[in-house]
Amino acid sequence: MKLIDRIMIDLGDRSVSNRLGHISIYEKKNGNIYKTYFIETRYFGFKEVDLSGKIISSGRSSDDYHYSLDVMFEDKDRILGWN
Repeated sequence: MKLIDRIMIDLGDRSVSNRLGHISIYEKKNGNIYKTYFIETRYFGFKEVDLSGKIISSGRSSDDYHYSLDVMFEDKDRILGWN
């Protein structure tokens, strides 16, 4: 896999205002995109999508997190960039 991008995400909400996360985006040899998700510095999950955007596989390290975190990771308005 080849690292192609990293994105810092604002995961703050009413209960935790200053929580950050990031996504590391890789390209696999077959062309699929593999994303790993982190909350602060802890691994949260992964998602693999094919060239058409169809989800091939995904998983989370813990079911204790609210589904809204998945939504926050995909919300383009929460992107902070990577510095």
